[in-house]
Amino acid sequence: APSAAGGRASWVYDRMIELAVRADTEAGWGLLDAALAYPTDELIYDRFGPAFSDPEFKWHVDAWEEDPRLVSVVAYLSDADEFEGGTFEMEVPQPDGAVAVETRMF
Repeated sequence: APSAAGGRASWVYDRMIELAVRADTEAGWGLLDAALAYPTDELIYDRFGPAFSDPEFKWHVDAWEEDPRLVSVVAYLSDADEFEGGTFEMEVPQPDGAVAVETRMF
C-alpha cells in the first residue's frame, strides 16, 4: 500500500494507523481494513495556545470527497497535568440534507 511514512518517524505513523483502526472499530464505522490501512498524508505537528500563533483550531475540513483519508487522528502531546481539556465539534451530514453538530467534551 502507498505510504507517506518513512525514516525515523515510521513508528509514529504505525501508531497513528493503529489508533485510526481502533477508533473505526470501536465506533462501528466500518471504513478501514486493518490489513490495508495506510497513511495518506504527512504528519502535521502544530502548537496551539496563548504562547503560539493560534489559541485553538478553527472550523476546517480534514478531507474532501475525493480525498483518500477516511479517519483522521489527533494526538495531544501535553503532559496530563497540563492538559485543560476542550470541546471537539464535528459537522455530520444527515440523510435529509441537514447538518448536525456532534460535540464531545474532553
